[in-house]
Amino acid sequence: MKIFEISLLPIGGSREKETFQMLTDLSQTVLRCVEKFEESVRAYSELDFERGERFAREVDELESEADVYGYKFEAKLGEGAFLPTFRGDLSKLAESIDDTADMAEESIREIGWRKKVFTEMMEAEDKNGEVKIIRKGLADLAGLAVKSVQIQDEAISLLREDMEKSAEMAEEIHRRERNSDEKEDEIVKILYAKEELFDPVSVMQIRRMVDNFGAISDSAEASGDIISAMISALRV
Repeated sequence: MKIFEISLLPIGGSREKETFQMLTDLSQTVLRCVEKFEESVRAYSELDFERGERFAREVDELESEADVYGYKFEAKLGEGAFLPTFRGDLSKLAESIDDTADMAEESIREIGWRKKVFTEMMEAEDKNGEVKIIRKGLADLAGLAVKSVQIQDEAISLLREDMEKSAEMAEEIHRRERNSDEKEDEIVKILYAKEELFDPVSVMQIRRMVDNFGAISDSAEASGDIISAMISALRV
């Protein structure tokens, strides 16, 4: 079932399609941003700081690009695109998508301020091999964030073509977010069990990294909730 056939095409069409394309562009840019975030995290985790910083700069550039798409989308909504009933939901959706890029940028920026935490992880691993779960887990957590955002992007793209499939993708985001939660718990458990191997600042930084990485998946989940709510309203 096509969402536009239900409620959007009857009020015009071309302006709505143009505006929706901006939302799609926003979503795809955010996905690229989170993909670069993962690449940066993996580079940092391998102590390749130069490559990590290069990808971090790309994260920043893509986050700024996403902001532009977000502003343009909101401006089009203000000009009257879409039925008033859905403008608020679409605005919330765009904000949630943009929040995902904001979290990726914030997370990678904090790593850049104190990169030596990854060196400390390596040193801790030399003392106790179990601690490798932390460094590897952080990279895996970044990868799980990408998976969630990929599904978010797919759900948004499908809004124009297949409402039911889009709803399924929104539900899939929830399942992916649960995987992220499980990985977060695994990392934090070993971190606190072996915290004597790190200085207190590093323990706090690692815990904050876990929370920030997980927040990227949480933001994608929030987008999925908005999509589900919109589709439920259309079914009534």
